[in-house]
Amino acid sequence: MKRSGLSCSLLSFDLTEGKRSDVTRALWQQHKIMLGGAYVDGEFGKPETWREITLCNTALFTTLEQLDKFAAALKKALRES
Repeated sequence: MKRSGLSCSLLSFDLTEGKRSDVTRALWQQHKIMLGGAYVDGEFGKPETWREITLCNTALFTTLEQLDKFAAALKKALRES
């Protein structure tokens, strides 16, 4: 059975080190948007070689309107940080 309009994804993006905490804090405090983080690249067992990325998970029930609100809030937080 095909259900139109349903999908989910994982969005990841880089922010400079200081900016990541400012942006994620602002999104949570102002919009209750919680972003995660992960480490990628680098060598196993050598954290100094890892790169931190920001993660945004969307769900099957996330609407396009909610994604538009997220994009606007992220743009605002980036400008203000």
